[in-house]
Amino acid sequence: MSDTAAVDSSGAFGDTLTFAAAGTYTVTAICTDQAGNTASATLTLTIDLGAPKVEFTARAAGETQTTVTITGTGSDSKQVTELRVTHNSDTVTLVSLSADSKAFSFSVSVTLVSGKNQFVAKATDTAGLVGYDTLNILRTTAFKTAAGGTTVALPEGSQYDTWVGVIAFSDTASTPVEIPMYDPNKGSYADKLSMTIKPADSGVILMVRRPPDTMDLKLGTVDLKRSDFKHTIFEFNLFDSAGENNIGGSSGKFSTLSLSLKPAATTIAGVAVTDLKLYTLNEQAGRWEEISGSGYDASTGEIKGTLSHLSFYAFFPDTTKLVAAELSGVMIFPNPFVPNDGVDENGRWAVAGDFTTGIVIDNLTDDVLIRIFTITGKIVLEQRVQNAGRTQWNVTNKVGDKLASGIYLIHVKDMKGRGEAVRKVAVVK
Repeated sequence: MSDTAAVDSSGAFGDTLTFAAAGTYTVTAICTDQAGNTASATLTLTIDLGAPKVEFTARAAGETQTTVTITGTGSDSKQVTELRVTHNSDTVTLVSLSADSKAFSFSVSVTLVSGKNQFVAKATDTAGLVGYDTLNILRTTAFKTAAGGTTVALPEGSQYDTWVGVIAFSDTASTPVEIPMYDPNKGSYADKLSMTIKPADSGVILMVRRPPDTMDLKLGTVDLKRSDFKHTIFEFNLFDSAGENNIGGSSGKFSTLSLSLKPAATTIAGVAVTDLKLYTLNEQAGRWEEISGSGYDASTGEIKGTLSHLSFYAFFPDTTKLVAAELSGVMIFPNPFVPNDGVDENGRWAVAGDFTTGIVIDNLTDDVLIRIFTITGKIVLEQRVQNAGRTQWNVTNKVGDKLASGIYLIHVKDMKGRGEAVRKVAVVK
């Protein structure tokens, strides 16, 4: 192959070369002046037509087994020197390759964790170029396929499993899904949720799970981790067919979506089912919000609501009733309060705004009156606390004197008539 290039007045020239295949080429430039004199220069070029290709073998995005084998293939114009497979970013498997590995296949046995498992294959060739592929597998105790609008019932499984089920939709039929709900107050799967969903596309995957214990779950000032209604909280998410992209919050991904609960009893955690409504968690604002129009339907005996997106949902009484039920969660710490022993965990005299000092009264409702008494009934302090959730007592009386050692009674009264609580605290100087 040869070509001619023009030289400008400064002596510079350039040309575009086309190579039919990868490899090492020698390019020689010969320059001739008007007198016929010549000079030449040689350049060696290594042409690489691209990074290695590596692909996992396609498989179902849902899996119930703990140990599975994942496979794949790869190719490159050069030798691939390393194939590395990572699992959820931290477990690394180096796959052995033959000496001449321009085309290869691989197989790796892996142990899945509950929930999402992401595998990334990284192939590196002799030129240092890399190619990637990703495989996602959702492991759950229940992987189901939905077809033709037939009801899909998830199994009860263990009440301790976070992942409840994964459902793959083979078509776009409107499908009822039944989710068993374990009630720790009764020690059984007494009730079940019913969801109806009509996906816009076939192949999508519905994921159902309980909230992990690490989540901050509060309704107002009420900590739902200790609530009798925590077992009604479920997370619903819709993924694409690869199980990779969460599309549950996207408009147009489903045309009908509803969630209902038909309790077997007339009460849940002592609250009448007629007082329950459907709530969703606004994760950006960090608060639970009531689903407009949700509530008890006497004609069907269901508590139900229509959903506009997929997220965390739960059935709670209205906020006032839930707060009243949770006044038993008022906490006092440290108790006993021992400020002079040199151990910070046992208490320090209060510094304003520092909730590691003084005595903290926590888990308050949004409007309370706190009165503190000696064991003989003499009032020491009276304080109203609004919209705080907690307050700090500096362990002094009304005139600012530090209190003597003894037992003190802390009376917390909700000013909206939703209940009251009494706690004891010991002061040891």
